[in-house]
Amino acid sequence: MVRSIVRSPVLSLGLVCVALLLMVGIHQVRGEDFDPQSLIGEWQGTWSLMAQRGVTGNYYITIKNVDGEKVYG
Repeated sequence: MVRSIVRSPVLSLGLVCVALLLMVGIHQVRGEDFDPQSLIGEWQGTWSLMAQRGVTGNYYITIKNVDGEKVYG
């Protein structure tokens, strides 16, 4: 007789524990206050295409104002 993995009490308890840990972790990350004004300033970095290796470039962004969900630069 083959025992189903899904019916295993130990596995079920483990899955419940992992789900609870993920829910608590996500809640803590979302619960932190974010100051949109911290985005203001000059930003630079490098972009790359995931689909094509070797296709990259630099970017330079200056953010001057943040109003709600809108970012101006």
